[in-house]
Amino acid sequence: PRECKSSGIKRRVHGPDGNAFASGSDDSSCRMFDIRCWNEVNTFSAENILCGITSIQFSQSGRLLFAGYD
Repeated sequence: PRECKSSGIKRRVHGPDGNAFASGSDDSSCRMFDIRCWNEVNTFSAENILCGITSIQFSQSGRLLFAGYD
């Protein structure tokens, strides 16, 4: 079974091709999803970030994901 996180999602953005979306959460993690297979494809996080992700954006090509916090 998949483990669920209790942290809230602060931001969500769709990729430029429409096949992916990413989310930034209160637990300072970013998760990337592929809509075609309805699965999470990657998770990015760092223990040294103490606050949640407040902004997230794909590059114009969709190859990079940028995330930031205040």
